[in-house]
Amino acid sequence: MPYHRDLDGASEKRLGGNEIGTTRRGIGPAYMDKASRLGLRVQDLTDEHIFRKKLEAALLEKNDILEKVYGMPTYTVDENRRGVHGLCRAHQAAHRRHDHRAEQGA
Repeated sequence: MPYHRDLDGASEKRLGGNEIGTTRRGIGPAYMDKASRLGLRVQDLTDEHIFRKKLEAALLEKNDILEKVYGMPTYTVDENRRGVHGLCRAHQAAHRRHDHRAEQGA
């Protein structure tokens, strides 16, 4: 999700000289969401109501952190939906090519 990249970069920047050297692609925050059961799953995309409900819950926490801890702009459900639809198209194209690496993403 777009907020994963922002959280990854902001937390790395906050560490200053003690950075851990992430790629700033949001992989760590995505896995944190998965472990805390806050993350969205591919199956959530099949039901608009479930997707929206889970994304709204995630954004409550992520927007608080982005705004109050890092002083960054927040996200809306619709901004994240656009990113997810692009991801879905890329995943479908990879599936048609029998490229199963896309199924292993965070």
